[in-house]
Formats: sequence, C-alpha cells, structure tokens
Amino acid sequence: MDCRIKICGVTREEDVALVSASGADYVGLLVNMPSARTLTPERAVELAALSGIPAILLFMGSPAELVAETARAARAAGVQIQGDETPEFIACIRPLLDCEIWKGIHLPAAGDGDCDERAALDLMRLHAAAGADRLLLDTVSIEGGKRRMGGTGRVYDWDAAARIASLSPRPVFMAGGLNPDNVADAIRRVRPFGVDLAGGVESAPGIKDPAKVAAFVRSVRSAI
Repeated sequence: MDCRIKICGVTREEDVALVSASGADYVGLLVNMPSARTLTPERAVELAALSGIPAILLFMGSPAELVAETARAARAAGVQIQGDETPEFIACIRPLLDCEIWKGIHLPAAGDGDCDERAALDLMRLHAAAGADRLLLDTVSIEGGKRRMGGTGRVYDWDAAARIASLSPRPVFMAGGLNPDNVADAIRRVRPFGVDLAGGVESAPGIKDPAKVAAFVRSVRSAI
C-alpha cells in the first residue's frame, strides 16, 4: 500500500526546502487561518513558488474568490477547505479552480464522546458529490470553551476512522495527532490514502524539526 505524505503548516523558506527534500509528497501552507502557522495569501504564494513538491493551500472561512485567486497565483496542486464550509461552498468553488479540492471532515477527539460514523459518511458523500477530490479526517475538540478544528495534537477513534475510510466515496487522508511514534500504527489500522501532520514534526509552532521530519517519513514508509 502506497501512503501519501503531506507535511503541513510550513512557514519558512528553509522548511519548504526541508519538506521538499524529505520524501514527502505535498507541502501544506495555511492561508488566513486561526493558527500560529498561518500565512498571508501573498506569503503563501511566495513559499509555494519555492517548493519542489506540490503545494496544498489550506483555508477556513475564506471567500470563494480569495481561495480561487490565491490557488491560481500559487499554482497550487490543491486547496484544502478545513472549516464548516458546506457542500454548496464546494460546488461554488469547483468551477473556479483547475486544481484538486480537499475537504476536512472532523471527528471528535478520543474521550470527547462517540463518533457518529453515519453522519460523517453522509457528509463525506455530499462533499464528494459537490466536487471534492480528497477527504481528510481531522480532530475537533473543545478547549477552553472554544471549538478547535485541526491543529489540536489529539487523535480520534482510529477504529471508527477505519470503518469510515473503508466506505468513503473519495480517497481519505488521515490527520489529527500524528507523529513519528504513532503514524505506522495509524496507517496499519486505518489504511488511509495518505497522512497529514503539522505539529508532530515541529520544535515550535511553524518551525519544522529536521530529525522529526525524517523520522516521520521513515515511519510511514516502514508501515507500507
């Protein structure tokens, strides 16, 4: 089984070079997102131009026009829509883009309640029908009374994720609390099309650690 790798939340030129040379398949750049790793659209375009591997631009709550304009300027391989955007939003941006659309689907963090697998699959089917090419399972959690979608460092129920991934209408990426120590087990249990992480290979938010990046890529390749 070939498993794709996306290393996300890259913020510096040296980390674009690091990820490009690491054996990863995609570099992820956050645009106007509520994260310490976010970039302006202009900065995301600059970094995408330096990447030796395809760039995926992440958005949450951004207008369709901004998503399309930034993706075109960056010559992005895809855009990842990571918030509560509806299937109608996906249908709206589909004709504006000549790249892939990835849509984040959020599962509750382990210990925060049961995962509604049927609801997740229903939503995945709606997004696929609207034009999403890839679906990405990530963690949602409540911290300090606020809902955090991705970037939590927490995992969800991998057994539920495995059942969801097996029935998904589109290839599934797995995110949420992955790191070099647990990713091989996650791949063997969930069998995703790809894996995605940001914080699990960092020394500080937005600062990638070369040793952790290398260890993560080795762990993924050892699992397949």
